[in-house]
Amino acid sequence: MVLERDRPDDRRSSGTLHVYGREGYLGAFRANENGFIGSSRGVPPGRYALQPKRTSGRWPAQTPAITGPGMPVGKPGPGYKADAILLHPAGPRGQPDSLSCITVDGEGFKRVMHVMHQAPDSTVPLLVI
Repeated sequence: MVLERDRPDDRRSSGTLHVYGREGYLGAFRANENGFIGSSRGVPPGRYALQPKRTSGRWPAQTPAITGPGMPVGKPGPGYKADAILLHPAGPRGQPDSLSCITVDGEGFKRVMHVMHQAPDSTVPLLVI
């Protein structure tokens, strides 16, 4: 998967999530259209893995968690908590709904989950640019 921000130098920018699976290209979905809560912003550009969240909380276990190399599940890098940074469905239109997470519409989330269920160990590469 690839998250391509509209403004690559702005971590608060909306973008497009390109979803790829065994079947090839599965579509493009707008990401973070509602913006970020307060002064929070998206993860830095880089290579991550989407892995199933381990524990339930606001979002249930198995929600795709953005994980940095060598980090615990859902921790993209230093300064983040484990199981905290996810890819999840967007909230109501026009209301900020992310604290560094990637949000997409229901169809986009469904496609991401489809790809995760097909992947070995449910781990999917994610590139943020």
